[in-house]
Amino acid sequence: MLWFSQAFLKASLAWLGLGFVLRAQGQVAGTAVLATGGTLSALGAYTFIWLIWRTIDGPRGLRNAVAAASQATEGPRALRVQQ
Repeated sequence: MLWFSQAFLKASLAWLGLGFVLRAQGQVAGTAVLATGGTLSALGAYTFIWLIWRTIDGPRGLRNAVAAASQATEGPRALRVQQ
């Protein structure tokens, strides 16, 4: 999925660049292409960062196991080791 968001981001940046070129040439469609490219670029960047964040966080099962282990070692019902 990460490769897809990178490809989407590159395509939307190309669309944004095309919009700049069209506006510089005075084309009427330049504004719409520029706005669409900018919106898609922002969406692609957000998606890319979200996917990286999810990758760094780890799988949901691992996060649940860490939370369960944390609860087992803290609080009034936690197991205590006698010395």
